[in-house]
Amino acid sequence: YIGTQAFLPHLPKCFQTLLNSLKEESEIVTKQANWALKVIIEEYGATYPHLLMPRLQASLFFEALDARNFAMNQFLFLCEKLGEAVKFGQDFLSVEVLSVKHRHLLLSSIFIARTDKLADVRRMATLLWKERLQSGPKAKGEILPTLLQVLKALKTSGDKTQEVAADGAIAELTSSG
Repeated sequence: YIGTQAFLPHLPKCFQTLLNSLKEESEIVTKQANWALKVIIEEYGATYPHLLMPRLQASLFFEALDARNFAMNQFLFLCEKLGEAVKFGQDFLSVEVLSVKHRHLLLSSIFIARTDKLADVRRMATLLWKERLQSGPKAKGEILPTLLQVLKALKTSGDKTQEVAADGAIAELTSSG
């Protein structure tokens, strides 16, 4: 356990470097990066999700399609680790391992990813939304203020991929009421 604590100060920088490696064209690099990310998520995902989540959430907007797909797989793995902390009668809206703010940000990311252009990303996000929430409509209502803040930030980011993601989620919001 002391080893994981000793590495903690280096975790954010190393994690970001590995996530950025998912954008490389070399299959050897992306394979090793995916493996290393899984090790880090396995080791720190349940105890320090607040350190991993923001970087993983940002990686869901990688422009390169393969990189975004890899990132969604890692995000799904983190959600599985978080799912291990869910007690009977809880879901991602009430899981205690995350603060309310982080729960709402997590669910906002899942909601936005449900409208991604990549079918695999949409499928994984839809699966998370259905399996990790007791009531999708209740969750949507509860996270709406946070979701709107995230969508506004994406729309004004100047990044085309983020703007497209925001447009898809806004369309979903307006069509579902």
